[in-house]
Amino acid sequence: MKATDLAFNQALGIRAAPAGTAHLLELPFTPLVLNHVGIMHAAAQFSLAEAASAECLQRHFGAAVEGLFGVMRAVEVKYRRPATGDLLAFGAPDDHTRDCLLSNWRAAAGPEP
Repeated sequence: MKATDLAFNQALGIRAAPAGTAHLLELPFTPLVLNHVGIMHAAAQFSLAEAASAECLQRHFGAAVEGLFGVMRAVEVKYRRPATGDLLAFGAPDDHTRDCLLSNWRAAAGPEP
């Protein structure tokens, strides 16, 4: 399942990035995602980031860890400036995350038959 398949993300307007681009997902600046002061609502921005993390896991590890689904357990959010236009979401795992995820998955899966 892709992050863009979820009804919540579809309702917000989160969409896959065009093929060949460096980013994973996009969130258009539409009236649906605006807050009371006319900038993009923080919850919409966070939803894009959360969807991008799921999309990143799927793209980088989908085949290697089939059947594994990520669930966010904790988060720290810091917004740099108000969002006043379309947002692009980028994501890539660092080496430590990649190594830990794959080794933990192998250990949980048990010995190969």
